[in-house]
Amino acid sequence: MLWFYLALITAVLWTFEHTINKHILKTQKPEYVSFVSTTLSCILSVILLFIFRDKLVFSNKLFLILIPVALVNASARIFYAKSLKLAEMSKAIPLLALSPIFTLFFAFFILGEKPPFTAIFGIIFAVIGIYVLNSKKSSVKDIFEPFKNIVQNKGIFFMFLVSMIYGLGGVLDKYSVSSSNVITYLLLVNPVSFIVQGLYLSIKDKKAVFKESKNLLKSNFLFLLLLTFIAFGAITFQFWAVSFTYSSYVIAIKRTSALFSVVVGYFVFKEKHNIWKTLLGTAITLIGTYFVLFS
Repeated sequence: MLWFYLALITAVLWTFEHTINKHILKTQKPEYVSFVSTTLSCILSVILLFIFRDKLVFSNKLFLILIPVALVNASARIFYAKSLKLAEMSKAIPLLALSPIFTLFFAFFILGEKPPFTAIFGIIFAVIGIYVLNSKKSSVKDIFEPFKNIVQNKGIFFMFLVSMIYGLGGVLDKYSVSSSNVITYLLLVNPVSFIVQGLYLSIKDKKAVFKESKNLLKSNFLFLLLLTFIAFGAITFQFWAVSFTYSSYVIAIKRTSALFSVVVGYFVFKEKHNIWKTLLGTAITLIGTYFVLFS
């Protein structure tokens, strides 16, 4: 059962990561929170690259696939920060549970992998869960209102995009790891993502990049540093857990961070919503995800 406790620690760590991000984003610009966080992760990744240099495996195929992976990773981080800035944490984070379902779709269209019946059943469950999560009292009059709410609420829509991007990233991960090994891939993603985000912000407003990043580091350095170590800790515990069991089991437990985030959003950030309805919608979505993961 060691794998279960390690996976549960992973879920708790990701919940802490969401919570700290939400706290910082109350007063800071999302693009720069994402960029500075990626910068610190990049520094730690470079240090670890030297430490584990004997275990690194490079190939031309890896460097080619790292470009689209970095674009996917960088865009997901920016949209994630924008989402937490605009939306309630308890409404946005549960949408991340949809990423395995999007991976299923992308794997079908890109890799030609056909989903089994249980996965289709899981998709139906997930749709019902999202429906409950975004429904309001007026939904009785307009049955499509919960889906309209996703599109009309920018914060929720951004996290929906993040889930889609993570789904695509899941397919790209298969190519990346097959071209090298896990440790090389994980340690190279942050430096390349740092370059992509840096270029994006420089094109957007070159003069503001250094100034905004410097001010953000001054005011939130400890929180940002904590974020970096929490993220690396979560990834470490996740892969440690995977060494004892199937990755689908670990991811299933990891996704319970969505439930933890609903509780944190309600009690810590005082988000005004029916917590029981939100928990119900999140739980149904997770059940759908589990059907996909175990199919």
